[in-house]
Amino acid sequence: MKRNNISDRWKPVSGPTDMMGAASFFLHFRDSRVILHMPRWCALEIERFIRNALPGAEERLYCTQLEEKDILFGSEARFREVLKEADPSGAGLCAVLVNGSGGLIGDDLRGIWDSMGFETPFILMDLKGYGPLYEDGWDKAMHEAALVLGRNSSARKEGTGLLGLKGMNRFEAGAALWVRDALGEAGGPLFYMHPSMEKEEFMGLLSAEKFLALKGPVQDEIKAILPGENIWDAPLPFGEEETLKWMKKMSAVFGISFDEKEMKKQWHELDEAIAYQLMDISNWNRDMRVARIIAAGSERLLTGRLAKALLRYFPDASLYIKKEGLLPEDVYVPLLPHEVQILIGSEAESLALGNAGRTIAFSMESTDSHIPAFQENIFGLSGWAFIMTHLIDRMKTMARSQWEKAD
Repeated sequence: MKRNNISDRWKPVSGPTDMMGAASFFLHFRDSRVILHMPRWCALEIERFIRNALPGAEERLYCTQLEEKDILFGSEARFREVLKEADPSGAGLCAVLVNGSGGLIGDDLRGIWDSMGFETPFILMDLKGYGPLYEDGWDKAMHEAALVLGRNSSARKEGTGLLGLKGMNRFEAGAALWVRDALGEAGGPLFYMHPSMEKEEFMGLLSAEKFLALKGPVQDEIKAILPGENIWDAPLPFGEEETLKWMKKMSAVFGISFDEKEMKKQWHELDEAIAYQLMDISNWNRDMRVARIIAAGSERLLTGRLAKALLRYFPDASLYIKKEGLLPEDVYVPLLPHEVQILIGSEAESLALGNAGRTIAFSMESTDSHIPAFQENIFGLSGWAFIMTHLIDRMKTMARSQWEKAD
């Protein structure tokens, strides 16, 4: 039991890194190039992450593959060679990300770039490249992109900018559609980061009239490039209570109207349907119970809130939330024969947790599917129905399997 936590603590990284976050941000632009200035072995995890999270974008990701001689004697020749291969002349932007070993060399990478005569917007960033700092890397990259690409000061401020969609969650496209439907015409055009982003869309994002922070507080790097007085904290909602609170806030910000009584009625009908399905499971296996709900995904704020919302239906379950890359030691205690657990986390975390045959896993991770969930949504009323349908279907399969074995 204790061994699992120790192995987590001494892993090279315990989550997506700042280098992954920065690379992911720049590769969201349709015609960008990203060059990793580091040894090849340092870039492998980044390339693997991009390949899974943004399938196809790895074709625009390059690495200088630094060797010991480059660190000792300089990497100018190698950097020039990679620039020729990447051919950024026709790209919308080119970003060079430097980790610790690349930074030790001290080459004037910007000067080398300038000497080659490229007119493409150029961004040079030094990053740590380790630790679960994906969102920090994304925010710093967005800050740099805003400074280099610039805000269109003559553009009329309109529409709504959605902040917090950072390529970590495979349901982000569905979330944006849900927000659009919830706001209606009052929200105006929506601007947010998405794969195949155009520079003009990014300018629209920077010039939006209002901004919604969909996944928690906005960091200083982002506040510095946006008008802070127009940013509203609006975490994407799980369950009835959060959804009603979210809609009331949007009503105040955008002046939209919604029928609270009708919405409560719809939630009541959904709760009754969920209760009926849980009773059906009990008829198959009266002893089966959810013993644990575990939040272990990369987006800690989202997974923790979802896990807490599920306690409404499984009040006797113990709640475990991953903190600083670790779960409490007793989460590794084997389950009793009639117990199951719900994991909000990645496929890798599900395997590491054990009890695979009795774990109901729900993953929001972008790296767990090469197929984007364009229409699927996990927020609000429709999203809650989607989540509970997934969990209940899995519970039914387990209940019937155990019943058949007992029979």
